[in-house]
Amino acid sequence: HEPSAPSCPHVAKLLRCAYAPPHDVSCFDTPPPAEFRVEFRLHSGGSFIARVVSAWAPPFAQRFWQLVKLGWWSGVPIY
Repeated sequence: HEPSAPSCPHVAKLLRCAYAPPHDVSCFDTPPPAEFRVEFRLHSGGSFIARVVSAWAPPFAQRFWQLVKLGWWSGVPIY
């Protein structure tokens, strides 16, 4: 099943940046904080918090930070 073309510029940027290389300044325009937390709400009603320490894995922290900012996981059920 092919996904339909995004009709919203925000969705188009989200999809483009999800696969962009870490040095793409149009997507990775804001460095992540030294440490940050992201709360995920589970389908069951519970939640968990992901704690990210940027120094432990800088490229992955940058990618995670940008995807969170773009709302990659917003509205996605986590089981």
